[in-house]
Amino acid sequence: MGASGYFGKKLRELRLLSKLTAKQLAAYLNCSPSLIYNIEKGLNRPQPELIVLAAEFFGVTTDFMLREENTGNEEDLLELYRNINPKNKKYLYNLIKLMSS
Repeated sequence: MGASGYFGKKLRELRLLSKLTAKQLAAYLNCSPSLIYNIEKGLNRPQPELIVLAAEFFGVTTDFMLREENTGNEEDLLELYRNINPKNKKYLYNLIKLMSS
């Protein structure tokens, strides 16, 4: 999977985690909802400006949006989990639940 594929996957994960529709996200990013869907599906490559706007919107780096993350082992994940605040634990739980289905 290339950088644009990682971007689409992470864009979808962050959008769903934030409980946003493609239309809501598209309004902020000044693009069409169909472009959001197509990027998430890997059918369109995101323009650099869109990558920067999306990273700013979600409070992450462009590097995070474009690269595969090393998931680590169970112990590493558990240690990371222990260090996040309760609100983010709820978001993480929902994301894992979504990814497991």
